[in-house]
Amino acid sequence: MLGNHDSLAKVPAMEAAGIRFLLNENVVLRRGDAELYLIGIDDPNFYKTHSFERALRGVPVQATKVLLSHSPQTHALAAEHGIDFLMAGHTHGGQICMPGGHILMHDGSSPRHLLAGAWTEGTLQGYTSRGTGASGLPARINCPSEVTLHTLRCG
Repeated sequence: MLGNHDSLAKVPAMEAAGIRFLLNENVVLRRGDAELYLIGIDDPNFYKTHSFERALRGVPVQATKVLLSHSPQTHALAAEHGIDFLMAGHTHGGQICMPGGHILMHDGSSPRHLLAGAWTEGTLQGYTSRGTGASGLPARINCPSEVTLHTLRCG
């Protein structure tokens, strides 16, 4: 998946190096009889090229579905399309926060509780990473960088 600071021009070189991009696509991961569909959609912010319809082609309705979305703002559409878990970034966790992580400013594209960490919205579960970079102002205050490792288990 691409984000609002990414160019489609970098995809061929990255894929030639063995890095798979999911550009409104999906891939099935199998272990024994268990299946999990990993679904990637394009940037919903700047380019607005995301397409759930294209990304979900061939995915059974009852399948377990994990969505990679640059931004959590796709949460409502993800829930409508039966996504089980949404993994996002884009927000930098607020980047400039009060002590305790309370986000001072954000663009309003998502409810505040979706902007950093684990969250639930109805039946949809998700995680929004604070990431490692900054946008605009090159600073992070009370919002440490993170690289998150998710462990998925059958059952």
